[in-house]
Amino acid sequence: MTSVYLLEKAPTFSSLALSGVNNLLSPGGSIYRRLGEGESLGEEWVRIDVEHYFDDPDDFDEPAEAAKTPFVDITSLPALNLLFFSERAKCCLTVSLGNRVEWLPVRLIADDDTQCYLMNVLQVIDCLDVDHSSIEWIGVRRKPTGRSIASRIQAYSFFEEKLKGSILFRLPERPFAHEIYVTEEFVNKVQECKLIGASFTQVWPPEDPEIERKKWLEKRARKGKP
Repeated sequence: MTSVYLLEKAPTFSSLALSGVNNLLSPGGSIYRRLGEGESLGEEWVRIDVEHYFDDPDDFDEPAEAAKTPFVDITSLPALNLLFFSERAKCCLTVSLGNRVEWLPVRLIADDDTQCYLMNVLQVIDCLDVDHSSIEWIGVRRKPTGRSIASRIQAYSFFEEKLKGSILFRLPERPFAHEIYVTEEFVNKVQECKLIGASFTQVWPPEDPEIERKKWLEKRARKGKP
């Protein structure tokens, strides 16, 4: 059975924030909306500037430690739920991902103006078995498809045959969430390349409850909570 994971930024690493006024990624704008729908934006994209942002200073023992945290290979802009990748990550993943994604250039404002990339996932797969998933629906339908929009997916079930050959994808039921789902092939590639900053939450098949509880306790322990 193919395992499916939600790709996110790992905790304790710095995130990104937009630098200055940037209307290109305005949450109400068409560019931001289309980033979740699998549309190519290469011809319309203009390089944007971002800067370091620290989600939770409590993750660091000293403020100076946080300030020295370098840009890792995979990080996020949490305010918009978008993932960004280093030049090294792009080089490692390009062959495996092929035309399933496009790499949109971004400049990290720092001493060396590091080049990084917003990964626009172009592959949207209608693979969610909605009859056997636990889903909270929004009371509207998307035009022109008429497809219902999910506000939250609490438990996932997928059509195995539709996942064959997949390495990463978006779900049409969650166009505005900008979530990226990946399979073991992507996880293995990230580990093989020793890319830093990614977190993988297994959504299908469900993990053993004891394993989930262990991860929850480890996360609390990192924050010094009992």
